[in-house]
Amino acid sequence: MFRPSFRWTLPLAAALALGLSACDDRVTVPEALIWAPEQISATIDDSITVYGVYLGDGTDLARFSWDLTSDGIFDYTFESQGWDLDTLGIDVAYTHPGDYVVTLQATTVTNNLYRTTTTVRITDRLPQVDTDVPSLMTCGETALVSARVIDDAGFRVWWDLDANGSPDTIIGFTDTVELASPFSPTGPGVRRLSFVALDNDDHRIEENFEVEVGLEPVWTPLEDSPAAMEEGRWAHASALHQGKIYVFGGRNRVDVLDSVEIYDPDADGWTAGAPMPTPRWLARAFSYGDSIYVVGGYELNGSIHMRIDAYDPIGDAWAAYDPADTTKTLPQARIGFGLDERRHLSEDGYMLLFGGFSAGEAQGFSMKYKFQPGTWTHDFSNEMKSPRRDFGFAEVSGLSFAAGGSEDGAQPSAAFERYDPGPKVWVRLSDLPTARRHPAMAAWGEHLYAFGGETTEADASNLLEIYDLQTRNWSTGPPMPQALAAASAHAIDGVLYVIGGHVPDSNLGEVRVWTLTPWRCAD
Repeated sequence: MFRPSFRWTLPLAAALALGLSACDDRVTVPEALIWAPEQISATIDDSITVYGVYLGDGTDLARFSWDLTSDGIFDYTFESQGWDLDTLGIDVAYTHPGDYVVTLQATTVTNNLYRTTTTVRITDRLPQVDTDVPSLMTCGETALVSARVIDDAGFRVWWDLDANGSPDTIIGFTDTVELASPFSPTGPGVRRLSFVALDNDDHRIEENFEVEVGLEPVWTPLEDSPAAMEEGRWAHASALHQGKIYVFGGRNRVDVLDSVEIYDPDADGWTAGAPMPTPRWLARAFSYGDSIYVVGGYELNGSIHMRIDAYDPIGDAWAAYDPADTTKTLPQARIGFGLDERRHLSEDGYMLLFGGFSAGEAQGFSMKYKFQPGTWTHDFSNEMKSPRRDFGFAEVSGLSFAAGGSEDGAQPSAAFERYDPGPKVWVRLSDLPTARRHPAMAAWGEHLYAFGGETTEADASNLLEIYDLQTRNWSTGPPMPQALAAASAHAIDGVLYVIGGHVPDSNLGEVRVWTLTPWRCAD
């Protein structure tokens, strides 16, 4: 149960420094001439020293006796042989966990006895884990991740190679084990894995790792950034159409805008388009066929548009609006919603509008517009799990994603959801790491990128958080060069463009365009 050895210890003055000053009341009682620490804690097999101090005349001391196991029998006795001995310590290593009361007895040459006790608490030894995991890998590379575990009460160890809570490589053991596993992540991005060790004493050690695969995202320096817009703005509508980015309306310092600007990445330049029929902000835009449609939005006086205006990019002209034409009017006034166009999912195609603000509250149900024959339908059966407005949204492989926003128009939300048009159901996913209103969102490859937005601390932020569609985990990307909210974002040929946005602590709208090279395997 223990492995003791005797050791000459400190003189009395040093022993007092160990805690004797806290027990002065024992010194004042003449018959209490012995002291030891009240409690000592250690783990099994650790060597500990139990000190005893005789507070009388050292030349009067005949022997120290120790009961180490609380059984009433002295296990060891040390005869002083007439030495002037004040202090003695005994080294003990306990091999089993438990609480032990160690009794020390001092016997004088006149056969007076003095006793004191020390409580020794021995706990199990935790698993000792040594792991080897790379921090960087290239796309297509296979690495061998390994771990070595020592535990006197071993049970089981495993590698979870995608950090989903399920073991991929698992083995049992008793005291020592080594476990290695090939790790072959697919595609660029942050890959998570974990190693877990369990023992029979109910100890669990888990080590989590992040491995960067490929080249991490990088912002283009300002001097190399694309040309700036003519007019700064935020809360604008934008759409990607035939390789160009079209920006509609929005707000600036004092006005709601009707201006249209068009960015051509090939020419790195902006041109002006025909102004919108009505100024508006918090509208949305989407491309379908040869036209771009601008949906809803606020006027300066706060009234909500229900109209849908069609823009012809080739002719640079807006179609006439007829309020009696139900195909050009929203069935419900709504702002701050998300939408995407789905012509690739059916022969006639449709546009899905979801979430937003209407009738004094955040909405969760969707409205679906079929381009042929031009009809609206409501879907109340599959509402968003968290009805809200002003969220970031993007579409990937027929799935719609909505991140952040607000349920009450003020408090930022971290909710993140996916809509699957097959079963027509919204699914709540892992929340955004940071709750935000008005983030911009774009997709490229197997990642979603959430840019900026209003947080509880600031009216605009420089946050970039990235969702991996394979691992279903969020990671943090490099901060934006400029904090922004209510910007827009689009991906073109492996470059992410962040356009406009509200600059914090001001009424200014951003004119610069920031570009991010996303996760990739090689430049």
